[in-house]
Amino acid sequence: MKDLASGAGVITGEGDIFMEDMVTGFWEFRGQNVWCRQLDIEIEDRPKIVNDGGCLWVLGLKTERGNTVIETKNGGWTEVLGAFIYSTRFQKTRPMFINHESSFSAVMGETNYMNTAYEILVRETRDGETRELYKGDSGVLARGNASTLPLYTGYKEPPSDIQSFTTAKNSRSLRPCRSISVPVFDYSSRTIAFPAGYSLLKFYDLSGRLVWDFSSGGRDHSTVKIPHDRAASRQGIIRFYR
Repeated sequence: MKDLASGAGVITGEGDIFMEDMVTGFWEFRGQNVWCRQLDIEIEDRPKIVNDGGCLWVLGLKTERGNTVIETKNGGWTEVLGAFIYSTRFQKTRPMFINHESSFSAVMGETNYMNTAYEILVRETRDGETRELYKGDSGVLARGNASTLPLYTGYKEPPSDIQSFTTAKNSRSLRPCRSISVPVFDYSSRTIAFPAGYSLLKFYDLSGRLVWDFSSGGRDHSTVKIPHDRAASRQGIIRFYR
C-alpha cells in the first residue's frame, strides 16, 4: 500500500505487508512481517497500532491525539526509527507504548502545547512483572511540556521459527527481526564496530534509501569504515543483520 489517505482494520491473512506515505486509521497486525515508511495516524478511540505476534518495522511515524500509539503483544517484535508524537487535547489515561511479553524499541519525540502530554511513556510486562517508564524518569529527556526518548529498548530472544526473507542482491536468507539499528551522524568519516554474531551491514540515508552494504563473508570483522564516496548525505542509519 502506498500514497493513501485512507484505510484501517485488522489484518489476519498471511504474507508480508508494506506501507509507504499513508495517512490512515488504526491497524492491527496478527503475525505478519510489516514494513512501514512515513505513516500518519491521528485517531484516539483505540490503540493506533497493535502488533499481535508479528514483526513490525517503522521508519518515520507521526501521530496526533491520545490513546496508545503502539501495543506489542504475544511475542511480537516492534522497531520504530523516528516517531513524532503530537499529543493534543485531553489528558492521557493510557501509556504511549505497551510492550507485553514481547520486544520493542523506539526513538521518539513528543510535542504538546496544552499540558496534556503522556505521563506513562512505556508500560512493559516481562515474565509477569510489569514496570512503567514515566515522563521525567532517568533517560527521558524533556521537550517543552513533553518528552523525548533518545532510544528505548525492551526485548527478548526472537522465536526460532520467525519468517525469513531473501534479497536478490545477496541471495541469502535474512531475518528482519534478528537485526539491530544504530543512528549514525557524520558516517562518512567514522569507523563502525561490527557486533559479534552479525554478518551483514547496510547503510540507509534519512529518506530510507540504501546507500551502501557490506558482507563479512563469514569472516570476523571487528570494525568497518564507510567509504567517503558512498555517503550521499552525512546522516543515516546503520542496520546490522545476522
